[in-house]
Parts: sequence; C-alpha cells; structure tokens
Amino acid sequence: MACSNTSALRLARGRGWRTLLWTHWGRDWEQRATAASIAARVTDGAGEGSVLLLHDADDYAAAGSWRETAAAIPRVLQTLADRGLQAVVP
Repeated sequence: MACSNTSALRLARGRGWRTLLWTHWGRDWEQRATAASIAARVTDGAGEGSVLLLHDADDYAAAGSWRETAAAIPRVLQTLADRGLQAVVP
C-alpha cells in the first residue's frame, strides 16, 4: 500500500513510533553523481546529531548508482572521523 509522507508520518505518530528524518543527503541517485561528489555533499556541514541519507539500491535512481554510493562510504566515514564524529547505523 502506497501512502504519502504525511500519511506515513500520521500513522507512525498514531502508533507512538519515534520518527527520524534526514538532515543531509548525497543526491546519490543522480546519474552524474560520483563517489567524491556524494561524499562531499552528504558530509557538507554534517556534525553531531546529523542524519545522513544515502541509498543502497538503484530501483528509483540512475542504473548502477548504488556503486558510487558504496564507493563513497569510506570517504564519508573518514570525513566524520576527522571531525571527531562516529557513525551510528540504526
């Protein structure tokens, strides 16, 4: 069943679930995205408490885009570490 973001948010709140939205995105679904551009964009301004959005499939994106996302992960983690931050994966 498909629903809008508003409907999904209302449903989650109605069930007492905690909702969490992203604060930074890598725009990793774009055909022109590279590992470097994804890492730079998703970490730009990221700090303590930031929620980074990346995609692990290309079902809704440019074919093969997940490969660039996967290649960006080491850069993202290193950038966060350089800032004294530690990634937490839910």
